[in-house]
Amino acid sequence: MNKLNVIDKKVLFKSKEDLNFPRYFIYDANRRQVSFTKGRHGVYETHIVMQSEDGGETWFPDTEYPLRQHISTVSRLNDSSLFSWGELSLNTDMLFKRHYEVAISSNNGRTWSIEKMPLAESKMPLRPFGKLIQLEDGTLLQPAYAKAIGDEKDSQFIIAKKPDETWWRLTSKVFGPEIQEMYPEIYRETKKIHEGFEGVHEGTIERLQDGRLLCVSRTGYKDSPMVQAWSEDNGHTWTKPRPIISYGGVCPNLLQMGNGTLILVFGARYTGEKRIGGDITALLSSDGGETWSDSYNIYSGPGASYSDIVATGDDEFMVIYAESAFSLQYLPQYSAVAEYNKICLITLKTE
Repeated sequence: MNKLNVIDKKVLFKSKEDLNFPRYFIYDANRRQVSFTKGRHGVYETHIVMQSEDGGETWFPDTEYPLRQHISTVSRLNDSSLFSWGELSLNTDMLFKRHYEVAISSNNGRTWSIEKMPLAESKMPLRPFGKLIQLEDGTLLQPAYAKAIGDEKDSQFIIAKKPDETWWRLTSKVFGPEIQEMYPEIYRETKKIHEGFEGVHEGTIERLQDGRLLCVSRTGYKDSPMVQAWSEDNGHTWTKPRPIISYGGVCPNLLQMGNGTLILVFGARYTGEKRIGGDITALLSSDGGETWSDSYNIYSGPGASYSDIVATGDDEFMVIYAESAFSLQYLPQYSAVAEYNKICLITLKTE
């Protein structure tokens, strides 16, 4: 099962402004949610949340969803309730007590409530990113990143919330800047080799079919490869990190398919003869990420390289991504014209 076929492609939204950072969630057979930002990437983008009641044919503003925090992610829990937070959900009050603002829905997104969940016993402003997973005992595991005390670069952590607690705790550190020492031939910052190392962040976790957890994280841009590690004890400890590819990747997304195929979709960044662009790329694995297929190009062109992935069957999934003018500063061969500003949805099937 190392082949992908395109089943369908749609343009969901167009704009004269940059469109970036899309997320896609399926409530049921007919209801869908899409979120993205409008405006040049920085601090002041407008966060847009849209909803569909007809399977994605027509869209209208989702006025019930309460979060407007740059990149928002919705996850379905074991009891079918919905849990959501944005990338900037960490808030600090005047007493410097950090807490997360999360959105909860018990009626499949028809209405939402906001809850505050403290981050206990951590001096780091851990920043959640990506989808969470829930263990059989109800514990929530969420990738989050921050600069550890004394470090100048980000580390990738896992935070957890047990069902009988109302706060999040730091569970484990998956990767950190020390990978530069583990793989100096890859990650050392020199003028010749992989200058783009930023630390380790934007992690994604997934439960594999053999019960292990897999975490994949970005390490930078340009030529700084993504890194992966496995856990056999529900995220308390992790294997030695292993680089995945020979070129940079941002915003990785893992998805374990029902047919056994593991999907990794990410934004590919290149230097040298290849440009820094908005390419969206997929890798496939039939052994839980121990080995990966050759890369499949889903989109090549200008954009921010961010995407989201959602399963629609045992062997079929959708990827949402943006074609935008975000990277035109790096791409002199393109001109900033309106047709590049689109939110696109592509359906693919594994064989």
